[in-house]
Amino acid sequence: SSIADILCGIFTALAITAALNNRRETGRGQYIDVAMLDCMISVLENAILRYSVTGEVPRPVGNRHASIAPFGTFECLDGKINIGVGNDQLWKTFCRVLSIEECEKDERFSKNTNRAENVDELTEIINEKLRGKSLDEWLRIFEREGIPSGRICNIADLFENPQVIAREMIVNLPVGERKIGMAGTPLKFSETPANTGGPAPKIGEHNEEILKNLLGMESYEIEKLRQEGII
Repeated sequence: SSIADILCGIFTALAITAALNNRRETGRGQYIDVAMLDCMISVLENAILRYSVTGEVPRPVGNRHASIAPFGTFECLDGKINIGVGNDQLWKTFCRVLSIEECEKDERFSKNTNRAENVDELTEIINEKLRGKSLDEWLRIFEREGIPSGRICNIADLFENPQVIAREMIVNLPVGERKIGMAGTPLKFSETPANTGGPAPKIGEHNEEILKNLLGMESYEIEKLRQEGII
């Protein structure tokens, strides 16, 4: 994903909204300056704070949470699953469900800070237990017990996912003789529903519409432009 580009667009849209609101209140406009580098730094808030407090440079940790454990990707019998055990109460429930109650009293894992420090050893223990059942089995168990979890989908899975379909997050647009799946909009409005409108126009597809309706040109003027190869 083009994270810097996307985040910069989102922050810019937010800045425009704030500036418009300020103009409504004060009658004054203003210049907006949003840089991609600044946007990327702004979403490193956790890493920046940890470095400021501890002096340690954060390192890449993959799908793991930097300071909460177990919180990341684990291995089931037939696939991988994301699990988020965000507090000690959930940890107790998690230990019971996996039948690893001894870990609850183990000094290495008794508190979240200890679990985060010993996350590699903890991950091995959890993976060994999870490999005993299928992904679907664990998902049903974790849902019943209130443990946050979810399957890791590939892009093909998204096209069949009931939630994605219900939220209209994959939209099929006609492009020539076929339909192309594209990401829908995550912004859902009750009064002004957003939509993708349609596929990208062909080159010059709306020339006449724009020249006539927006610029007020007459048909003979447009035809002259066409004959001269301008459009």
